Amino acid sequence: MKLSTDEQLIDINQALLTLVADNSDMIIFVKDMARRYVYINRLGREYLKIAADAQLGFCDEDILHSSCLKTISAHDDRVLALGEDLEQMESIQSLNDHVTHHFSVKKKAIINNHNVVIGIMGFATDVTDMQTHQLELQHMVMTDSLTGLVNRRYFMNALERECARSKRQTMPFVLCVLDVDNFKRINDIYGHAAGDKVLVVLSELLKSALRQEDTIARLGGEEFGLLLPNTKVLLASQLIKRLLAELRKFRIKISDSVDIGITVSVGITQWEDTDAHFESCLHKADQLMYEAKEHGKNRFRS
Repeated sequence: MKLSTDEQLIDINQALLTLVADNSDMIIFVKDMARRYVYINRLGREYLKIAADAQLGFCDEDILHSSCLKTISAHDDRVLALGEDLEQMESIQSLNDHVTHHFSVKKKAIINNHNVVIGIMGFATDVTDMQTHQLELQHMVMTDSLTGLVNRRYFMNALERECARSKRQTMPFVLCVLDVDNFKRINDIYGHAAGDKVLVVLSELLKSALRQEDTIARLGGEEFGLLLPNTKVLLASQLIKRLLAELRKFRIKISDSVDIGITVSVGITQWEDTDAHFESCLHKADQLMYEAKEHGKNRFRS
């Protein structure tokens, strides 16, 4: 049976649209009002591990991991209920794949001639590599490269957040500033590699001594900061006292024939409502640490 000119044009247009969509570097899909997929382009089928000749008509629940569904469903709700366009991040993990991909997704309401929403058209761009790179950069910016602890910038942000939380919830927290005694002498006698090893070993000791919710940072040089949420000075003082006792017994192996001991001086302060700013809390802990050094080192002041 010979097709009419109009039918031929429709076939040509459909073929052109499919050709364009299948050669796009974006996932393109269409869902109906029941959230069933009525179209997925070639790239989308590859991501979702769907065969090219597989029947459509399935929903997200049929092809995606349950952890993805809540966010996707909420976005679809807004488009279908309000008829508004949406651009958001969505994470997708196929049931046939153990890898999670992160997408920048644009969703547009499909509206018929009667101004009624009849479905969703979506365009998804994989930004997984970009997001991973951003997280790596963020990690580099916020982490001390020698010890692996967070750095001063991260610590100050965490301290500011904890001050705000303490004001809202009237929960106490303690800030400690810890400094390695006679660190310059260690560098001068044994070399900077030995000094670096002291900082790394001390970092590991601090991590093992504190709770998961505590924040430990290298503030700079041989100085460390400890942020202890929901803690009062008495409890923090007991913890630091145990740490000082452990350090007095501890030896750090510098070479096959040399091991050394280290001590630290610590300032401990509790956030008070009268503190004008979070930086004033850090200043108090810093001053108390210097008092500990002036009174003979290897001790704490609170």
